[in-house]
Amino acid sequence: MLIFPYERALKLVDLLIGEPEGTTQQLGSYERSALAVVGNLCGAFFLNAVASLAGMEARSTPPAVMVDMVAAILDVIIATAAGVGEHVLMLSTTFMQAGREAEASFWVIPDPQSFKGISYSKINA
Repeated sequence: MLIFPYERALKLVDLLIGEPEGTTQQLGSYERSALAVVGNLCGAFFLNAVASLAGMEARSTPPAVMVDMVAAILDVIIATAAGVGEHVLMLSTTFMQAGREAEASFWVIPDPQSFKGISYSKINA
């Protein structure tokens, strides 16, 4: 999951589509599509890097853009993902372009079976 406070999501959309900061005031279908592309690229890059380092095969799912409180979104994810584990990898990232930036959090919630396959020794080998 790529997580933004709403104001940061608006800021990132402006950065992505080349608009002055503060231009985007709401997330319509075009803006959500831009965020979905970023989420898809970030997720695929991270997933492929970890899978390669761990010697595993991984497939990502199509992105979805949800606008709500983080707790409500996590409830949906936990309710729909069978066997969600208790481990979360949290990363902080910053998107930058021409002196502008937008910060985000990237959360990875592996299922217990995947988590077992990603050991510290495999990644550091």
